[in-house]
Amino acid sequence: MENKTNGLSIGGMVVGILSLLISFIPCIGVLGGLIGVVGLILSIIGYRSAKDSGGPTTIAIVGIVLSALAIIIALAWGTFMSRASNNATTPLEIETCEEVLAEMKKTTSEMKVLQDKGDDAGFGDLSLIINSTTKLISIQKAAEEMSCNNDPEFKAKMDEFAKEIED
Repeated sequence: MENKTNGLSIGGMVVGILSLLISFIPCIGVLGGLIGVVGLILSIIGYRSAKDSGGPTTIAIVGIVLSALAIIIALAWGTFMSRASNNATTPLEIETCEEVLAEMKKTTSEMKVLQDKGDDAGFGDLSLIINSTTKLISIQKAAEEMSCNNDPEFKAKMDEFAKEIED
């Protein structure tokens, strides 16, 4: 009697591969998690079917692992995107143009640390990059709301700060 691999196992593995590939794409990686759930279900059903019929279960196990990885990566993307969204919508408690400049300097120094890491920056640094970037956007928004850019003294300080960053 020949042991044939069942279609659900193969389907689960193919969907698992697709979901894993999609989960690495920024912004739409969360969809990879949803597709991964489908791959996980197909693979589990294929595994049980293969086990009950005495067929090979390897392909189903590969599908389960790939789908689970896609779900984990998609959850990580979702967490990063959620944090970035929260940071962008959380108002800063800045009341003066001097505080705008101070926050700008503080945030850019945090980003400078990441820049100095270069290729040694890891996946965990992605959260810091997202947080710093969204904080800079909030600082710029605060500067616009307070019309800091219309103040010649503030503008001169910002130009001086921009030159420091370039060096």
